[in-house]
Amino acid sequence: MSDNDWSVLHLSTGHTGGAAIAARQLNAALTRENFHSELFLLHKPGAMKGPKEFEVKRSALNSGHAKISTALNLMHGQPFFSLFSAPVKSSLLRSRMQQVDIIHIHNFYNFIDRSEMLAALHGGKGLVVTLHDERFFTAGCHLSMTCLGFSHNCKPCPRSPRLLQTFLDDLQFFRRELTEIANPPLIICPSAWIYEKFRRSPLSDSCNAVIIPNVLESSSRDELQPRFQSSRITLGFASELSNKLKGGVTSASLRDHFLKKNTGISLVTPRDYNFSMKHFWHAIDCLFLPTQMDNSPNVVIEAHLRGIPVLANDVGGVSELVFDNFDICTHLDRTPMYLIENFVRQLKSEYSFLAALKIADKCLERIDEAFKAHLNVYSSRR
Repeated sequence: MSDNDWSVLHLSTGHTGGAAIAARQLNAALTRENFHSELFLLHKPGAMKGPKEFEVKRSALNSGHAKISTALNLMHGQPFFSLFSAPVKSSLLRSRMQQVDIIHIHNFYNFIDRSEMLAALHGGKGLVVTLHDERFFTAGCHLSMTCLGFSHNCKPCPRSPRLLQTFLDDLQFFRRELTEIANPPLIICPSAWIYEKFRRSPLSDSCNAVIIPNVLESSSRDELQPRFQSSRITLGFASELSNKLKGGVTSASLRDHFLKKNTGISLVTPRDYNFSMKHFWHAIDCLFLPTQMDNSPNVVIEAHLRGIPVLANDVGGVSELVFDNFDICTHLDRTPMYLIENFVRQLKSEYSFLAALKIADKCLERIDEAFKAHLNVYSSRR
């Protein structure tokens, strides 16, 4: 049997959100290279798509009345919100797990029946789990949209105790049950930051981990165009959430500041382009990422593949993705609006198209290395 003679089943939820996008694109890259790879989406009735439905469910979440077992995802301007009542018990899923050599879990929490998973693993299946965010170590604390507890590492939020107990149960499942199988799971950490979180957790006693960035599909060279070609600057914010920083800055308040002060800077979101990411990427000069919680955000990689500089909040593993003298990664939650304006102008003054081309090439190299690292993981798990 050759090193590449294996089959892998990716388990993920939904079509949007960082974990789902990473799972979909890794599967696409493997399939394109003729590897035996399949993506299984763990859907249940109740999935909500679209801005109007999102607002309804978001208000339910903020009022504390929704029972939730997946994160609120709003990536690439595409709202996605799901309400689930029980783990997926599917004969199709059971059949697919039996037919493959390796099971790669991208989203796990309360979506998979544990007894079925254990049966598959005791049958000799290799297991790979990618920690796309910190939820395994915070019991899902960052699901609260009104609390900064996630970034403060406080105790689990009491707003959804049943949900949090599910997260804790999943963690106990990994620690107790999976250590008994002959082929223990391998944990993939997309960033060194999440790896350190794993290394200091009880999970590290029973599982090994490696650092491998996400694999994203590369953009065409046609999308590499010079930026900052006008006296006006277009700052792109690839989400509709008004991420409120500690200093009170939101995407909406920042947009108003730019307009009132006549700064020559416009803040746009995918909504301004009817949620067309192609038009959004084409229009912006630089990307604004004020997120308070992130591990290894795909949107930074996508910007770099198009030669677009990034102004990002220094949280999680974001600093591992940025490039010196091209991006700015700083503590935006401590930054007044006028300094954010100065940072944007600094990005323009330091920008060069030649540097942008080199950044895009470096990103392609990173993606290729990450792809090969995934192949090595699968070969070791079969």
